[in-house]
Amino acid sequence: MSSQALQYHREANFFSITNPHISLRFSTTPPGSLVALSSKALGVEVFHTPLAVASAEMWRLESPHPESSLNVGSRRAHHFSHDFTLEEETGLGRLEMEWRNFTSSQGELPLRVGLALSLPPDSPLCSCRVRLELPADMDGTGLAFLFPNFTGLRPPEPEAARLFLPVGAGLLITNPAASLSGPTEWLYPGELTMQFAGIQMPSHNTCLYLAAHDGKGAIKGFRAGPDRNAHLALRLLNFPSPDPAGLLTIEYETVFGLLAGGWPQAAKAYRGWAQRQFWHKRKPADSRRREEVSSEEEPGFQQGEGTYRGLWLLARGASGQATSAATTLQRETNTPVRLLWQWWHGCPGNSLYPDYLPPRDEEEAFSKTLSLLKEAGIPAFLNMDSSAASPRSSGWDPLNLKQYASLDLNGNLQEAKENPFCDDTLAAMCPASGEWPALLKKICGRLKRLGATGLWLERIVPEEQGLRCFSPQHSHPQGSGNYPNECLSAISCPAVASDPAEVFLHQLQAAILSGTSRERRGRPKGLRSDDWEPIPLLQTVYSPDTRCIGLVGPLNNLFPQDPLWPNPPARPRAAEASLLREEHALQFLLEAARSLLWGYQPALSDFDPLMLRDYANRRKLVFLHSLLQLDAMEPILTRGEFMGPVIADCEPLEVDFLVNSLYSLPGQRRSYPRLVPSVLVTAWKPNPERLLLVIVCLQEKETKFACQLPLSRLGVTSPGKIHVLTFSPELGGKPARLSLTGSEISGHLPPHSASIVWL
Repeated sequence: MSSQALQYHREANFFSITNPHISLRFSTTPPGSLVALSSKALGVEVFHTPLAVASAEMWRLESPHPESSLNVGSRRAHHFSHDFTLEEETGLGRLEMEWRNFTSSQGELPLRVGLALSLPPDSPLCSCRVRLELPADMDGTGLAFLFPNFTGLRPPEPEAARLFLPVGAGLLITNPAASLSGPTEWLYPGELTMQFAGIQMPSHNTCLYLAAHDGKGAIKGFRAGPDRNAHLALRLLNFPSPDPAGLLTIEYETVFGLLAGGWPQAAKAYRGWAQRQFWHKRKPADSRRREEVSSEEEPGFQQGEGTYRGLWLLARGASGQATSAATTLQRETNTPVRLLWQWWHGCPGNSLYPDYLPPRDEEEAFSKTLSLLKEAGIPAFLNMDSSAASPRSSGWDPLNLKQYASLDLNGNLQEAKENPFCDDTLAAMCPASGEWPALLKKICGRLKRLGATGLWLERIVPEEQGLRCFSPQHSHPQGSGNYPNECLSAISCPAVASDPAEVFLHQLQAAILSGTSRERRGRPKGLRSDDWEPIPLLQTVYSPDTRCIGLVGPLNNLFPQDPLWPNPPARPRAAEASLLREEHALQFLLEAARSLLWGYQPALSDFDPLMLRDYANRRKLVFLHSLLQLDAMEPILTRGEFMGPVIADCEPLEVDFLVNSLYSLPGQRRSYPRLVPSVLVTAWKPNPERLLLVIVCLQEKETKFACQLPLSRLGVTSPGKIHVLTFSPELGGKPARLSLTGSEISGHLPPHSASIVWL
């Protein structure tokens, strides 16, 4: 059966479905294995060889109990059938596959798995629906259904291939088969902010794309790493939930295929689906005229979008320290400042939470401080842990918080990571348990009465495995479901959150993204090398309707200590402090530049007025102010759609990256060098007739560069003349001298400058 656009072909041991964009070939022995995924138009085949993956399983069912009979894959099926139908009117091809009659080490297994694969005649992506039938009397608690189960992946020139993941703002891993130490899992909505991933193959300008179209945001995961043949494996982990009939179900579609381009094109494909979901704010900011956008915020705890243009300050400690830092920074930069205030409360770090109140300065003095900040035009957002509590807190027993904690399969409390200098361990709390949201609401009300502008929510959901709760007392399915989405239901006030998943974006005023300073947190999970980099993956999907905050600094690369810590680390000696301040200045500039280029509002970490005595720190602050000037001229909300980075041909710079997390000790800090371009460029599209470029020069000298615009990706046919505006710390310095020849922009940029180019 065939049509002009879509074809189905069957031979002895194989069958295939093909359209002009993509070809999928399956084997019947082993039953239903995907042995080829290719695109003739793009000239790419992503599997090593068909024979190498002939033993690969299309799907696999995993139980958390190693001895369980439910640890089976598609190879164990004794009966396999498939059927293809073609809709004549639409040209849509539909391939139905079914596996049944399984055997395990314990005998026959009454399992049936159905898969419906749909391939449009004109799309490089296919969509799949899975159906599981498992008797209710079999223990399906904690099961993971791995589909698609891509193993034996060996893209062309694998050393140049890159795995992209929505970890935080976004993560790009070079040569993942070699860089990942083993199979690594990332969970959504805990570690992942979105529900897609892929592998880009630069030599063929192609990427393998994998996504879950789950509009309810259920818990799921992605697993990547080398397989047993040292080739790359990429899998989607689905956690089935029981339906009213007692059968396990996966309610959402899975989408995969081959796209032309890299991660920006994958983000665009995902955006087409994501912007139709409930968490999308649907703000037509790209159609607003600049003068129509108000700079005022709605006061108090009311929800308000606003268009704040300025600098955020992440400050820690008592009132005197935080208020002095905020007011001094606002005066020195002549820029509006917003305060993200941590450790304002009466316990060290987040230890002993929820014993946050009364504040360490007592309520009357603290409330007066918040009033003074408001009079100075500095809104204060107070941090609050959203998903962890201390068994040593005063409310643990009276509030019976153990009943609402997240439990593992053995019924034990799941722990949350915490400050190593405090003698306390926090327990992960289940966001779907009734009293926990009620407690968050109570704390929120008290902070409102004290005069806080809003909340800074840390750990919206438990980290890593603590996300999956197996408590039989809670109303959600054990280990599955979309119950993490309930964690913000009790909070009806302006709030910001750190690296939030997309399902929370509609309830937040801003998202604090660690991507701009991701290197300071150390090597990402599962990696054994430094062949990775942060990318603005979330912003590429959700601009311009989501306000993002990017972390920068601190100026001297030192983090403060809380006087309440029972075991504070030794403070660095003068020589080490000087080295930290001076040797890693370029890292600070890069973090600040990323904030501007990616469309984030910068958040300076841990500023102290004493830092201004140092000339090097003043230079960093002046550079940051130049970026703020550009953003005031062309605010993020008027830039429109973020089109991603544009590669510049320029002199590279060697950056010494400092790995220095908040709770690191001197012996744990390390540096590693990496070459970065001295000129960074990103593109924006306010409307179909206009293109906008943001260009930053990181050099201390005038720098020459050239930039070939990818016109097809940017949606531009023939750019006209250009208009340039440059901001630089050098008073009276020369502006950028740029020229446009066809699709190439080239010229000279002043030292440490930021330019905006209108085409």
